[in-house]
Amino acid sequence: MSLSKRTVMIETKIAQIIDATRVVLAAGEEQGVREGMEFVIYELGPEIFDPETKESLGRLELMKGRVIVSHAQEKLSTARTPSFSRLRFPLGLRDLEVLDREKLNVETRAMEYDERLTVRVGDRARSVDVDAEPAPDAVTGQGKREE
Repeated sequence: MSLSKRTVMIETKIAQIIDATRVVLAAGEEQGVREGMEFVIYELGPEIFDPETKESLGRLELMKGRVIVSHAQEKLSTARTPSFSRLRFPLGLRDLEVLDREKLNVETRAMEYDERLTVRVGDRARSVDVDAEPAPDAVTGQGKREE
């Protein structure tokens, strides 16, 4: 199924964390979610003001990660991080190829991470235009798409 350019952004939240590569979104087909849609997981940071006019430019979105919907149900969806590398292991006549996925920094009691960028149940998520160039990461300024 081909994704057409969307005009409405879908805003939702993380309903559940399955593991470091999969989450459940609190939006599904009823809200327009389809397989293959890309979402960013983010937290709203401080309000930013224009240094000259003092006009509010909005709140900074602190990127926590990106996920792609792998299965959409009526009211919820499962999504996983994009794969980012292929590992090849030569095995005689055939090579073994393994896809490794980007890991989300998920909340767990056993790990200590940067608290601000840890993915938690209830975090905001919004759809992104898959036809557009990836936006720079709010923290590093680098494009985030690694597929």
